[in-house]
Amino acid sequence: MADQSQVDVQAESLEYRTEVKQLLDILAHSLYTDRDIFLRELISNASDALNRVQFEMLTNSDVVGADAELAITLEIDEDEKRISIRDTGIGMNREDLIQNLGTIAHSGAKSFLSNAANGNGDKPTNIAEIIGQFGVGFYSAFMVASEITVTSRSHRPEDQAWAWRSNGDSQFTLTPAEQAERGTTIDIQLKADAEEYASKWKLESIIRKHSDYVSFPIFVTVVEKPTENEEDEAAADAEIEVGESGDEASDAEEDVVEVKPDPTPVNKQTAIWRQSASDVKADEYEEFYKQLTYDFNSPLAHIHLVTDAPADIRSILFIPSKRERGMMGMQAAEGLKLYSRKVLIQEENKDLLPEYYRFVAGVIDSEDLPLNVSRETVQSNPLIRQIKKALTNRVNRELKRMADKDPATYATFWEEFGMFIKEGVATDPSSHDTLLDMLRFHSSQSLQLAEAAGSTEETPEENASPEGEASEESTESTDGESGTTDDTESSETKVDTSGLTSLQAYVDRMQEDQEDIYYVLGEELQSVKLSPHLDYFRANDIEVLYLVDPIDGYMTSMLRDFKGKSLKNVDDASLDLPENSKGEDKKEETPLEESDFEKLTSRVKEVLGDRITDVAESKQLVNSPCRLVTPEGSMDRDLQRIMRLTQQDYAMPKKLLELNRSHPVVTNLSQILESNPEDTLIDATIEQLFGNAVLLEGAHPNPSEMVAHIQTIMEAAVAGRAK
Repeated sequence: MADQSQVDVQAESLEYRTEVKQLLDILAHSLYTDRDIFLRELISNASDALNRVQFEMLTNSDVVGADAELAITLEIDEDEKRISIRDTGIGMNREDLIQNLGTIAHSGAKSFLSNAANGNGDKPTNIAEIIGQFGVGFYSAFMVASEITVTSRSHRPEDQAWAWRSNGDSQFTLTPAEQAERGTTIDIQLKADAEEYASKWKLESIIRKHSDYVSFPIFVTVVEKPTENEEDEAAADAEIEVGESGDEASDAEEDVVEVKPDPTPVNKQTAIWRQSASDVKADEYEEFYKQLTYDFNSPLAHIHLVTDAPADIRSILFIPSKRERGMMGMQAAEGLKLYSRKVLIQEENKDLLPEYYRFVAGVIDSEDLPLNVSRETVQSNPLIRQIKKALTNRVNRELKRMADKDPATYATFWEEFGMFIKEGVATDPSSHDTLLDMLRFHSSQSLQLAEAAGSTEETPEENASPEGEASEESTESTDGESGTTDDTESSETKVDTSGLTSLQAYVDRMQEDQEDIYYVLGEELQSVKLSPHLDYFRANDIEVLYLVDPIDGYMTSMLRDFKGKSLKNVDDASLDLPENSKGEDKKEETPLEESDFEKLTSRVKEVLGDRITDVAESKQLVNSPCRLVTPEGSMDRDLQRIMRLTQQDYAMPKKLLELNRSHPVVTNLSQILESNPEDTLIDATIEQLFGNAVLLEGAHPNPSEMVAHIQTIMEAAVAGRAK
């Protein structure tokens, strides 16, 4: 080993090959937005070095320090504001240091610099070739470092240890070093504005966030310096040892540094998503979910996916039980945690699933993803599209399985996340083939069917499986996806008592001569049940879907048919419906004569004025006196509802008022009009009928206006009974 004089003599200063100063500025200040990741990068490099020496020792026993523990150690000098990252990996000799740390700029550097300077988002896809093996990640340390020293000893016994030093300018120095152990130590002198990193708590928190699942143990230690009394004792002992030789006790004057290693690794090392699904217990999935999301509730389901083709994927996804989740009401961030080789590279990746599946929580790990700068622009990687397809297919199948085999659990899911599925239908027509089967609605018949099913269902309590229980492992190969999953299905479909129906179930129940699927838009379930638009459909036992979510208007504007059956809004004056064929609900009332009806409609037009387009006889009303419908040629009600939800100054467009010529209110009102046209009850009743219709449409701007008309009607009713 070279002595100190040799080290000084052989020190050499080398220039970087090209515009490294400019490139380092870009790497340190532009490509990274979170300074914490410098530690992630250095630990990732150390892990790679350990993997390489581990592989080397499988076939070569003649390596330096063959018995050394494969580990990563961080040392913190809180007083000097220095940190070091040491590994016992493959190590580097002089040539390796120059190649890996000194040749950051190859022939593609100018193109890279040009793109970075002009703001072009098309960064070179071969960025790993522009940099050395350590890549851009190493240079991210200059975000926090005023100077970096890398001391390394190669695994080859004949190689000399060398030290590489740079402060981030246009040059670096190489010096022979004295290091007997194999591996690399990176010493970082922190900048004044980065001294927070000289903290054990800070570094440990970064490790747990980004590098918790690195395969090798990561230790964090703090350099402890002796007190003044301990220094005096050490100096005295040194003087005694020197005796009369006259030599200066220079060593005694230096601080005696003691490093106390922490025997417990900071990182967990074992990633649950890299285990076989058969080796993971149900409570382990649940515990991992709670740590991941801060949600104390159990998830409805989990998906453990391990595939090798078309891409390497190790993933666990969770379908939560609540939309609002998290510890003390804290909403968990949307997006999946993305790992590459168990190193976290994106905490909230929103590109791995469609936008409408943003409620899904979980992690995804892939050996195929690079560990260089592309982790900051990973969404441009074509591999992401393959991973996205595989993950989306698995979520689709899990939800389909839940809907078919466990409708009660799916009803819980739908209550919380149904709006997201509807959003997918509205925004992604290419997904209709999959998402339409997942849609669920309350309807005029589904609630009755659910009530009947619930009264006859006899499911032993002991046979019910808890929600979110882990299913067994199986092997599948679908849509180019192969590997281990937990996608098993129960042999029997549970009885659906949720009061929800699918579009397919609706079609299966359609009457023989029914050609269309009918729906009604409303504000909430109870008011929709009272809608006068349903009179005809109730009388003829025709099922109507109840659409009461705000997003339903968007969805129906994009969803016009299902398996050849058109979707029709019952608020449509142009509906072609046959004459009412069932009269059991229709009261035996004599309809108004044509002349009397014309007089009444004239009075209604006079009272309501330009608030309506016209007054006409209804062919569909049975038990209701009137309804408001959208005239032919007008913007349909679906789009009207969208505008009402998005425009602050929205005003309901004028509609056609239809009257039921056989309803008692209408016939009696006509009689009052004939006998006493000046009766105040006439106009009050007309206003109230119109107000009721607007209220049931969910569009009344000021319901309190109805009170005066109600008061007039009440006075007349009470007076009539008092006589």
